[in-house]
Amino acid sequence: MHGEPVTADDARSLTLRDAKLEDAPALARLMVQLGYDTSSSEMTARLRAILPDRTYHTLVAVKDGAVVGMIGVGVALYYERNGRYARILALSVTDTARGNGIGSRLLRAAEEWARAAGAGSMIVNSGHQRTEAHAFYEHHGYRPTGIRFIKPLGDAA
Repeated sequence: MHGEPVTADDARSLTLRDAKLEDAPALARLMVQLGYDTSSSEMTARLRAILPDRTYHTLVAVKDGAVVGMIGVGVALYYERNGRYARILALSVTDTARGNGIGSRLLRAAEEWARAAGAGSMIVNSGHQRTEAHAFYEHHGYRPTGIRFIKPLGDAA
């Protein structure tokens, strides 16, 4: 499913590019890896709505023709102050490619896009159980500032 492990040397030859509709199966696998059951057809439907929306940006990391990581970011306006912020909506790297700088490259590229879109800060939510992700974000200058609350609203959730 994931292929050969990606080494640090491989990570340097990695290509980052905008996601395409054809990436849906690979992105669905990356969502499943994060713990979110997602089929290729569901991801295709999501990408059909997300990709043309200029307030979103989705990048994939490609090695030897295979998607080994992705990041999805959105930008919005603050209510509580002037300006815009960006939010990391999804970040995933295949199990075999983790630990080789791919997530860091995706994160830097997303931050560059967010700055260019006028965002003054980047926000990310991360589940309590994702302690490795917490360490990753803190290593990149993110700091915890609050607690997220969620309430499902029926079928729309």
